[in-house]
Amino acid sequence: MRVQISRLTIIVVATLLLSLSAQIQAAEFEATLQWAKRAELGVPVSGVVHAVYADVGQKVAKGDKLLQLDDTVLKAAVKQAASNLKSQEEQYKEAEREKERAQNLYDRTVLSDHELQVAKNNEVKAAAERDHARAVLVKAQQNLRYSTLRAPFNALVLERHVQVGKVLAAELKPETLFIVADADQMLARIFVTEAQLSRFKLGQSAKVLIDGNSLNAVIKAIGFEPVGGGKEAGSYPVDVEFGRGDRMLRAGQHVKVDLP
Repeated sequence: MRVQISRLTIIVVATLLLSLSAQIQAAEFEATLQWAKRAELGVPVSGVVHAVYADVGQKVAKGDKLLQLDDTVLKAAVKQAASNLKSQEEQYKEAEREKERAQNLYDRTVLSDHELQVAKNNEVKAAAERDHARAVLVKAQQNLRYSTLRAPFNALVLERHVQVGKVLAAELKPETLFIVADADQMLARIFVTEAQLSRFKLGQSAKVLIDGNSLNAVIKAIGFEPVGGGKEAGSYPVDVEFGRGDRMLRAGQHVKVDLP
């Protein structure tokens, strides 16, 4: 009987120790929300804004149009470049045929060395002009694509700095037209001491506590350098990523992170 009581006592004590250990291991940290991705967007070509398709607070899918410039001149440039390339390709083909004829005549000792070299030089020149025409067409096509500003990822529009009719001089002064952030993911940033760093691993599961809700999260980044100033001076930043869903969350909000 004494042996049984002793064993029972050991089991109870062990259970309590395990429970206490789990409580010690679990920790809750104060955190501040950050954008998982944030981008300042503009267009690298000049022109007049023809249409604006998004506004502050709007969610847009990756590839959705945000802005469209008047592309009349850009389309004309593409058409002109394509026409010029076609002409240069024909001139190259003719220069190539002339070189072959010159080589044939030279082999029959009808043509001089100089005349053969002239034919070869003309072919090289025609090839260079054809390649230049191709490059001009590629640039014109790229400029036309740049006239449409699209969302680089599923995004929330944070700021808009453009209106229809605005004249953009991108070559002289590139402008930020939209500021967007990731619409799907956010970060909860916590600061930990050097002694606490060993508790954190990339990919480790965590919970973000917001307004009584517990959201599944994962440790996305662990800082390699301590921050320089403020109340977190000397602490290391740890970013915990989670899905925001349809919740209206803002950078700078204070939340809690629970680390099992």
